Amino acid sequence: MFADSKGAVVFVGGGHTNTIYARNSNELHAGGYETYLLLYRGELGYFTDSIGAGLKDISCGTSEIIKYIASDLADNAEVMGATGVSAGSMQLGFGLTVHGLEEILDVVLLDLGPVHADMVSACFTFSTPARGRILDYAHDWFGKGDYCQVGSGPESFIPILKA
Repeated sequence: MFADSKGAVVFVGGGHTNTIYARNSNELHAGGYETYLLLYRGELGYFTDSIGAGLKDISCGTSEIIKYIASDLADNAEVMGATGVSAGSMQLGFGLTVHGLEEILDVVLLDLGPVHADMVSACFTFSTPARGRILDYAHDWFGKGDYCQVGSGPESFIPILKA
């Protein structure tokens, strides 16, 4: 219980960046804010066990966790913010535009991302093997063409990536 809470801040890492916010969360906590750090386990971080779901639907889980923090955990959810790094920015971006977080969060800082703001470019133009692997996994193309890993795929996938 945090009786004199100034508000709550949620830190959302991308993929395997779970510890990047440790120092910042400690400083905010010492300053009177409740802090929540989302940690993802598994080989692909928050993508683990989400094969074929697509990035928009994968980000729903992060939004539901933040909603739970606001409704059941935070002592002062009247002042609530979140920050995301890399793919954490993507999760918050989808949360604000698709999953209803704009009703909960007063301040959002997107830091170092979102890396997948333009999915077509992320997959086909600026793909890297690591990013491509995650994108192929999220779209169920991993081991079935590996289109984002190799940086090219059928034109018919462009509408899927844009959606």
